[in-house]
Amino acid sequence: MNKRSALSTGIGGVLLVLLAVTAVVVVPRAGHAKHIAAKATGHFKHPGVLVSRAQLDKVRKNIKKEPYKSAYAALRKDKLADPARKPHPYANVVCYPGTKPMPNAGCANERADSLAAYADALVWYISKNKKYLYAAGRIMDAYSRTVKKHTGDPGNDLKADAPLEAAWAGINFAKAAEIVRYSMPKGKKWKQAGRFGTMLRKAYLPLVVNGTQKGMNGNWDLASADATIEMAVYLDDHKTFDKAIKLLRDRVPAYFYLNSDGDTPREPVDGVWGVNRYWYQCPEVAPEDLVTAPGKGGPGECPPSVAAHYFEGQTQETCRDMKHPTYGIDATIETATTAHIQGVNLFPELKRRLTASMEFHAKYSLQAPPATLCGGKLADKMLPGGLEIGYTAYHKQVNLPYTRKLIKKQRPGTPHEFVAWDTLVWATP
Repeated sequence: MNKRSALSTGIGGVLLVLLAVTAVVVVPRAGHAKHIAAKATGHFKHPGVLVSRAQLDKVRKNIKKEPYKSAYAALRKDKLADPARKPHPYANVVCYPGTKPMPNAGCANERADSLAAYADALVWYISKNKKYLYAAGRIMDAYSRTVKKHTGDPGNDLKADAPLEAAWAGINFAKAAEIVRYSMPKGKKWKQAGRFGTMLRKAYLPLVVNGTQKGMNGNWDLASADATIEMAVYLDDHKTFDKAIKLLRDRVPAYFYLNSDGDTPREPVDGVWGVNRYWYQCPEVAPEDLVTAPGKGGPGECPPSVAAHYFEGQTQETCRDMKHPTYGIDATIETATTAHIQGVNLFPELKRRLTASMEFHAKYSLQAPPATLCGGKLADKMLPGGLEIGYTAYHKQVNLPYTRKLIKKQRPGTPHEFVAWDTLVWATP
């Protein structure tokens, strides 16, 4: 998946009516930007994980119009939205980046089942066909009855890919659970909603609430922030909600580069071995040819012979491939969207970095990059749907022509990990 060992080379305008919030003050950079904490006030709004009831009702009202019509048709045809699907939970979900030292157990099942639960929840809300409601509930009840923990290599303190797995599945499950819990037929309740929350708190949240390990790729922390804020809303946990916002603010400036940052990107708050190497500027350099990064304790930087170039909007993982920046962008905007529903407006402070990155990656998904960008080679294209929420958030404030072009070209798209059905839920026609 996304792990890098120490020696390896290898949403337009305002989305929703903003609730009362405390002030957000951005202090000019002195190292990293600091903020006066913005907090949701009063009780959380439900449903309020990525989508509000008003947004879901808007989608349902416009389901016979494009692009919602085609996106909904694609969802209904997806095998993940099969109401007869049988879930396959594991008590201990074991996840490795590969198959050694032992094969994964329940990792792929969990990701697919969590997406299926979200798919069923969306179909239920739009169609009001109860078999999809029961299907979503059946999947989540099976998991809350079974799952106890996520682990990786028993001898590896990094837990292999367990934190990322808990983030991705946690995002999907929280979206599904929030819709199901707060859209039950009149007079009915989801009997296992409490047990499901206990599972999230015990088996998922501990792996993401404090972020991930030092030196990991930035999409991990951004997915962790997304998962944390979504689970916090489901759990009505304000303290955890605030942690998610801090986690996002800590990681974003070090993941999305702006020219105003200087000649090199900002370091993450947890530090890196060397910025150039961390940003995949020398993926082909052998470990023994790396040099000691300034101020660091061991080899971890590209040799002086490697000329690093950084572009406005580039992410820490752009030179890795275009898939992982999609994860980073989508996780960031999902976190901001959930925060906004709950009365915390992060969109202004994120606007410049997010819109620059959206346009940058959309542009180079549509045309070849210059030779000075990642050696003139970029792997893959952006994942479909990953820019929908961001475009809806910002297109009335910022001109986003490449983003618009790529979105229309890729619609309606297919789900990937947690980037799922954003065209249906958040598209701007």
